[in-house]
Amino acid sequence: MLYCRNCGKEINSPFCPYCGTKAEEVETYTNQNSNTNFDMFGILNQMNELIKSATVAENEGRNYLNGNEMQIIKNLTDYSTQIINQSDKMSIQFKEEQTKKREARRAIASGHCPECGAKIGKHDDFCPKCGADCLMEAYSDI
Repeated sequence: MLYCRNCGKEINSPFCPYCGTKAEEVETYTNQNSNTNFDMFGILNQMNELIKSATVAENEGRNYLNGNEMQIIKNLTDYSTQIINQSDKMSIQFKEEQTKKREARRAIASGHCPECGAKIGKHDDFCPKCGADCLMEAYSDI
């Protein structure tokens, strides 16, 4: 089964007729482990496989999961954990960046370079000592 790597649609040709991207064979998920890199395409395919397995189980009258289905759930759990961890890291980085911008704006407003702390003139665009950008706009939240 072929899927477009760009739009995720199932296709039957080497190139996606919807967006033109080269298609790639989707790996079987039983061979994946928790060390694999995640991507949204992989997560969506895992969810699709789980839905198909649930339908098969329902048609067979099963009320339990087989090994393949359990592996899919494990993969989804691993992906979710990775996404949460990455989101937490990005949130911390964003807060740190906002704090640095705020401190730089305070330094410029008080007539000091945001990098080296040297005194800067009211109309200086760059620090005469270290060359850092001293325009308030450079540290705005545009």
